[in-house]
Amino acid sequence: MVIDEMLRKLDSYKYANRRQRAYYEGRYSTPLGFSVPPELKFFASPMDWPRTIVDVLDERMNIVSLGDDAADEFAVGIGFENLYHQAHIEAFIHGISYMVLTPAVADSPLDIRIASPLDMTGEFDNRGVLKWAISRMAEDTIVVYTLDEIVEYRRDRGAWVKHGGMVNVSARLNGAQPVIPFVNQPRPGNPYGASEITRAIRGHCDSAVRTMAAMEANREFNSGKAYAILGVDPDEVKGKFRAGIDSIWALDRDRSGDLPQIQELSPSSPMPYIDQINLLARTVASAAAIPESYLGVSTSNPTSAEAINASEVRLVRRAARRQAGFSHCWGAFTQAVTGVYRSPVWEAPETPTLAATADAVSKLAGSGIIPAGSPVLLDMLHVPPRDRAGIDDARAEDEARITALAAQSLQASDAALAQVEKTRHDL
Repeated sequence: MVIDEMLRKLDSYKYANRRQRAYYEGRYSTPLGFSVPPELKFFASPMDWPRTIVDVLDERMNIVSLGDDAADEFAVGIGFENLYHQAHIEAFIHGISYMVLTPAVADSPLDIRIASPLDMTGEFDNRGVLKWAISRMAEDTIVVYTLDEIVEYRRDRGAWVKHGGMVNVSARLNGAQPVIPFVNQPRPGNPYGASEITRAIRGHCDSAVRTMAAMEANREFNSGKAYAILGVDPDEVKGKFRAGIDSIWALDRDRSGDLPQIQELSPSSPMPYIDQINLLARTVASAAAIPESYLGVSTSNPTSAEAINASEVRLVRRAARRQAGFSHCWGAFTQAVTGVYRSPVWEAPETPTLAATADAVSKLAGSGIIPAGSPVLLDMLHVPPRDRAGIDDARAEDEARITALAAQSLQASDAALAQVEKTRHDL
């Protein structure tokens, strides 16, 4: 495929990708409709539900270990936690994101970056093997990736001219490919993934924005004090009415000697708007598989622990499936770093308390099902790799101390036995 065709494919996704990012960042604009005055369009605030949906799912996508000590040590030096959250969030927003690996050359180490589909696209087979990918680095600079070659092109006089490159890329990456796609919810009809911010969720967010704007208009026009004055000429009270709500109205009797009747009108309630927003929030929560409380829907009665766990069942299962879908991506990353494919160790997507987890670990170790010194127990406690070295050192010191005490005890026992034998011999 020629470069211009690659760029046309990249540009064909531009509108959809920019729209998805605008919803996530709260920069989208919603037509307010005919019931809201145009002057209030500046008061219409976007709903942050799309960001909540993406961030809540990403918060349950934590990697405890890459499954290899050398890879974990390498990850500490590159800010791996920030790196994998970038990859996950971009994939949840757009449906796909890319991790780009540039092999180490001379004094330059392995370069790793996360690319957005706004700046990168490519083609992969049904097993995720790279056919080609293109990344727009600047207006006049692009980089083309294949399985064994990376080539940089720059525009010169309207033509793309090769400026530099690298060959044998896969071999330099220990058999891994230079571009690893993170595909969210792939399926046969859409192999390049789908966003968590679906069309239905975007529509409900737009409805919520219009409802909020209508509630703002209702507050501006219908929430102040209003009065109905019966039995008086409108021209007679017009000037007094304009004097202000807090002024004192002095009205004379009418020609029949009756006093005018003044009735205070109750302001319009915002509850219909609030009820509609709550309905939209519940609908969005159902579509996103998150608890309603995450979108601000609250109840008068406190929620029990069992109800909280029940409300998170779909979210936990969705996070577990995303973890399974992204495991091979991080396995390929570990292969590029160490030469050995290893699946990552994920933090459990559930939200158990630390006390409950520690109790379960203690029972497993106490019953002998899992040896007390096994790293599996540290995985269950979600101990990060940087803290495991300290735990291992402390355990080694304890074992050395116990061994020394045992040796001293044995030595003292031998000395006591020798003394007993000497005393017996003297007698």
